[in-house]
Formats: sequence, C-alpha cells, structure tokens
Amino acid sequence: MQSNTDFQIRSKIGRENKELLIRKNCIYCFNQILKRSIEHPIPKSIGGKLVFPLICGKCNNVLGSIVDRHWTWDCWMKFAKDQLNLPKFNFKSELKVSDSQNKYTVIKLPNGKEQVKLPFTPDGAWRAVGKMAYELCAMMIGSYIFHNDFDGVRHFITRGELPAGHKSVPDFLHFGEWCNILRTSYNEKPAPWHIFDFQDRGESLSIHLALFDYYSFCTTFKVNIKDLGLKTVEFPFRIVQELRPENKLYLCNWDNEQNKWKIIGYF
Repeated sequence: MQSNTDFQIRSKIGRENKELLIRKNCIYCFNQILKRSIEHPIPKSIGGKLVFPLICGKCNNVLGSIVDRHWTWDCWMKFAKDQLNLPKFNFKSELKVSDSQNKYTVIKLPNGKEQVKLPFTPDGAWRAVGKMAYELCAMMIGSYIFHNDFDGVRHFITRGELPAGHKSVPDFLHFGEWCNILRTSYNEKPAPWHIFDFQDRGESLSIHLALFDYYSFCTTFKVNIKDLGLKTVEFPFRIVQELRPENKLYLCNWDNEQNKWKIIGYF
C-alpha cells in the first residue's frame, strides 16, 4: 500500500481535474501558493490526519484561528474525548455534557442549569462544518472547486457572510442553491473514529461527516459537475480515520454485490 497521503488523494481525482494540483492556487483566495502550507480538512485538534496542500499560509492561519478554533471550545467534542479517554486532545469548553441512560445527553450551562435534549449547534459550528466539507469536496472534484458555484460557501467560510435574506443562522443551514447543512442522527456513544462519505447525486454532491461517529452532519452542494464533463472519484466513496490504536486512514468504495463497504486502500 502507498503510505503517502498526498499521492493517495491525487490518485482519486479524475484526470481532467489534476490541473487543480498543477495550478497551485489557494482554494479560498485564488492567489498563487508561494510557500507550502499544511492544512488538515479535519483539524488536528480533533485528531485529523488527512492533509490537503492547496491553501496558502495566510488563509490557513486566519481560518485556523477564526473557524477551526470552534472545535476546541465545542462541548460535544470534549464529551467524545472524555468518553473515549483521548487525553491528547486539548478541549477548552466550559459547557459540560454527560451521558443519560445511553440515549440522551445533558448540557450543563455556565449558569448551572441543565437542558436535556439533542445537542444544539452554535453558530460557529456551521462555518467550521462548511470548511471541512468544502475542503473534502475539493479533494474529490478537483479544479471545479474554483467555479462560481462555490462563491457563496467560500464567502460564508472566509467572511461569515450570510446570503441576502438571512439575518442569522437557523437550527439547520440552508442557503438555497449552493449549500445545505443539517445535523443528522446521532449514535448512542462516541466511537474512536471519524467517517466521511461522498455521494454524487447528479445535481448535487453530498458529504456526510460523522465526527467520532457521533457528531453528525450532512452537507449538500448544489453543483452539477457531470454537465461540465468533469470526472469525480467512483461514488459513493468513504474515508474512515481511526483514532486508535494505529491512527490509520481507510479508503472505501461501496460493494453492490455484497451490499457493504469494501476497503480499497489504507495509509
């Protein structure tokens, strides 16, 4: 098996899209990348191992300090870390979460009150989720990520700009034609892995993120890459990142004959 992460991802991008890797422009500001900056689509603060090279140092630093920092203050990430006994992750959340009968969660707020309900999602999470989905999407579709179909989500991630008519972030994020993010189902317990599924639905590209297989989001980008003749990876496609014991990344495709996911590579 190949051990080089960058090579593994490149090999999954269609031939027509490899110009993305030749172009060497930042997928946020479009400026030429003069100095390589190591970006983790899934932040290292929550164990991310996957590396994506096409972000300039300036955007990487700014978005890391403004957007990615959300995860270090996220109470659900801290809850997963505590449940799984993962001491290397340094979470700072002041909100406390505890398990209740293996089914519900309890949020203890700074004022001492408790709320028993499904996890809420603070506004900062939407930009952080959008950023992860956007970067993972770039790995899958290559140069099409520079298309103006993605201008709206780029502005939301980099500037926090909401489209016209949106004054605040709702319980689920739905910005019409270009982006739809919603929370999906939760498992009863966090698990020591992250799962990322990619599916081409013809007129949209769907990315499902299950952080710790517990904190779960589905992001849909309204794009029709087939109309432009661009090729993506074979869908559906899954990446599973182990958080212990070996911290491996597994690449999977769906096996229709056996009706299950099949590992096609790992590193």
